[in-house]
Amino acid sequence: MATRIPRLALLVCDTPIPEVIKDHGEYPTIFGRLFRTSLPDGIADFAMDPYDVRNAKDYPPMDILDTYDGIVITGSGDALVQFIGQVNLISQLISRISI
Repeated sequence: MATRIPRLALLVCDTPIPEVIKDHGEYPTIFGRLFRTSLPDGIADFAMDPYDVRNAKDYPPMDILDTYDGIVITGSGDALVQFIGQVNLISQLISRISI
């Protein structure tokens, strides 16, 4: 029997500073490396779909949310008041998946 690969959605809410990008890459690369090195015994790999919610306003489609095993939200260095619309959209998304 094949082992199911866990799936994660990564909501990218900011861009790392240039020094971090130079040394470690963008958030999908950083989180991918972190999660890959932290996999528990018995899990060989995972799938992660990044969504650029800050710049591209790209969100996971509501009809596939239940296919994810987890949703990770990156931090942001911006003031909350600048992106209140984005925060509201993320809150709506979370409210649809929380149990």
